[in-house]
Amino acid sequence: MRSALKTYILYVEDGRYAAPTLLTIDAQDDNGALADAQRRLGDSPHYRAIQVFEDERLVATVGGPND
Repeated sequence: MRSALKTYILYVEDGRYAAPTLLTIDAQDDNGALADAQRRLGDSPHYRAIQVFEDERLVATVGGPND
């Protein structure tokens, strides 16, 4: 039996905008949400970093100044 999907919130730092873009995604777990964020970061030359949250818990930040 598969577990229910969890809803994650992505705060996307986009070089074109002053405020982060808010996206919601559904994923099986943290690893799935992080993989989605990583894919999005690689797909856009404008995305600088993505913070991944589940409810109020920060899962991770993908990208950023050191990437």
